[in-house]
Amino acid sequence: MLEVKRFINEEGPQAMEVYYLKDQIKCLGIMLKDKMIHDDESIAKVIKEDDQNYLNKINKAKIRL
Repeated sequence: MLEVKRFINEEGPQAMEVYYLKDQIKCLGIMLKDKMIHDDESIAKVIKEDDQNYLNKINKAKIRL
């Protein structure tokens, strides 16, 4: 049962939805930078942290495969 929960949260459809939404947020951040809507460093910091977290999860999934 725990293995099923882990799969759903880390590799299954729920994880795919989370990755998709994070990708959309990243694209939104890039669009905001391109249009110079903001110069706020805190948004850039959040995007950078999110990118690192995303890469860590991708590496974790690769190791499991």
